[in-house]
Amino acid sequence: LGFADATFDALFCHNVLEHLEEPLAALREMYRVLKPGGVMGIRDADMGGTLLYPTNAQLDQWFSLYEADWCGVAGDARFGRRLPGLCKTLPFASIMTTASFDIYSDRAGIQLIANIGASRCREPDFVQRVIDGASTTRDQLDLMQQAWQHWQSEPDAFAAIAHIEVVCHKHRGQRL
Repeated sequence: LGFADATFDALFCHNVLEHLEEPLAALREMYRVLKPGGVMGIRDADMGGTLLYPTNAQLDQWFSLYEADWCGVAGDARFGRRLPGLCKTLPFASIMTTASFDIYSDRAGIQLIANIGASRCREPDFVQRVIDGASTTRDQLDLMQQAWQHWQSEPDAFAAIAHIEVVCHKHRGQRL
């Protein structure tokens, strides 16, 4: 980060570290620019805790592809579960860990999740990566896209995405 040591009283990072190849390096930089006595809040997803109802073989396959592709490009789709442990590698005065879900149960939320899933099946870079990696075929992607479209019409459709949160306090007299 392009800031001097101990620049900020507070930092917040949301759904960023999960996409990085070196999240610990980013955490160290955030710690460095945090003032003594400062507070840092971080929230990152853990796709391994995603809840979807109702589900079927095509949607299960979609989640497997999505997670494998995410990790193949950069980052960790299940990073949330690693976040508290990485924070413990830094000399914080305290670390409070919680978990929560982003809930999608109304029509607008269901449509959002279905549209994200279905559109990924048509996204050229994703399609090319998963086909080149022999993970799936265009026909299977078409079936997954149709499964998302069908899922959004289910009256009891529900989705929840797990997140892990940490609030870390830096010691008052500690510069680095």
